[in-house]
Amino acid sequence: MAYTINFAVHEMTQPPAYKRLAVPGCCALLFALNVYVAHRLFVTEFKTHLETNEGSFIAIARFVAAHPRGLLWWPLWDLGMPFQHTYFPLIPALAAAWSRVSGFSPALALHETGAFFYCLGPVTLFLMAWTISKRTAPSFFAALAYSSLSPCAWFFPVLGPDMGGNVWNARRLQSLCYYGEDPHIATVAFLPLATTFVYLALKRGGAGYFLLSVIATAAVVLSNAFGAVDLFLMSTCMLAVVNRDRLPGNAALVVAIGATAYLWASPAIPPSLLQVIRVNSALVGGDYRFTSRSLMGLAILAAGAALLWLAANRWKAPEHLSFALLAAWVFFAIPALAFYFDIFVFPQPHRYQVEMEMGFCLLSAFGGGLLLDRIPRPARAAVLALLLVFAYR
Repeated sequence: MAYTINFAVHEMTQPPAYKRLAVPGCCALLFALNVYVAHRLFVTEFKTHLETNEGSFIAIARFVAAHPRGLLWWPLWDLGMPFQHTYFPLIPALAAAWSRVSGFSPALALHETGAFFYCLGPVTLFLMAWTISKRTAPSFFAALAYSSLSPCAWFFPVLGPDMGGNVWNARRLQSLCYYGEDPHIATVAFLPLATTFVYLALKRGGAGYFLLSVIATAAVVLSNAFGAVDLFLMSTCMLAVVNRDRLPGNAALVVAIGATAYLWASPAIPPSLLQVIRVNSALVGGDYRFTSRSLMGLAILAAGAALLWLAANRWKAPEHLSFALLAAWVFFAIPALAFYFDIFVFPQPHRYQVEMEMGFCLLSAFGGGLLLDRIPRPARAAVLALLLVFAYR
């Protein structure tokens, strides 16, 4: 009898089957949608677009696949150099591993690796949004918008000619296909995953979440140089809104995660390489050295974040909305200051466009979700249908 009662109580407290399947179903749908968008990359060995660094990535992947035990020295460029100085190793190494396993050429393996992370990015964004909000619909629409829209083209008209004069073209796909930004695309796919695990480590603690945070953080940094800045900004936004009464302890935990991740990854990115990147990145594609104007831009970025944080606290915004608000602002301000005022807060600030789109989509979905909560239920379906038509016009 007691077993029957306990079973009945368990059944009543469990969510319906469709709710338990909602998150996996959304992940599968988002991944399938992006596979449909990027399917040609899975079968493309060489592209006609040469405005790219992909030749270097293919060469590194080819060398790693052929000589996996000889990675101390790179003999092919500049009369030789330490292998670590070629490029951040994760994506070429994954492409090389896939080339050896599948038998595909390094070029095809690289394109398939980049396409996989392109498709994975919206999935990890959805999982991050759902983890911090526990709201399936807004999280799904944030990832759907990230999959199908390019808000950077709306905010920065200077990008219009480069996007063929059509603001509805997919900038993220263009970055991957035309400019060969495979490592950057992988970074923004790992970034929500790392942020999710950092959030869970702050909320729940435990060695498991600490370890997962370290692994995901290392993956972000080992993919691309922009990952370190992305993680710093995301973690700062997270610290500003999660368990603020435990800020010193939370900050120490985040520092410990970052330090452990770097120690683990340091054989591939030693301090000497970081110094080279720091110097060279400020002079690649322009003069981005830190000046008094950069300091002014940093002050604008910090002041805007502080004002938004105070406003969110004043209106008692939920954690997930406050986080989205701060993330959207910082990743918008970096390229906006560069495009509109020639203020360079970080080296190559124009390239933070994909991160900006991620923050904007999160904020739009979470803010829109709160507004939809105030609309009568029968009208919500019509509003969502209009949004889908708008997204795929």
